[in-house]
Amino acid sequence: MIMILAPPAGDAFNFVVNLSIYPSQAFSLALAVGLYLVRYQRKKAGIANSDFRAWHLAIVFTILVNIYCLVMPWYPPPGGADGGEFTFWYASYVVTGIGM
Repeated sequence: MIMILAPPAGDAFNFVVNLSIYPSQAFSLALAVGLYLVRYQRKKAGIANSDFRAWHLAIVFTILVNIYCLVMPWYPPPGGADGGEFTFWYASYVVTGIGM
């Protein structure tokens, strides 16, 4: 309720939408990195590969895309720190998502 009422009325929807995207990117990155950790531990323990394996290229691409999506919101928009699609600080949804 606070997340919807705190920002100005025109920005509330965009704020909530962007807020929901940032944590999901972090979770997706954790899953992809975790997949490589599980593969490494299985190989170290001498356990055979499973029948289904995701392609290394697909996992690396997922990791790179998620890193890009997590880093880029921290760069200010062309209009400066107060520019962009919001009437308040451009990375406020990022900080709120991390805080949650």
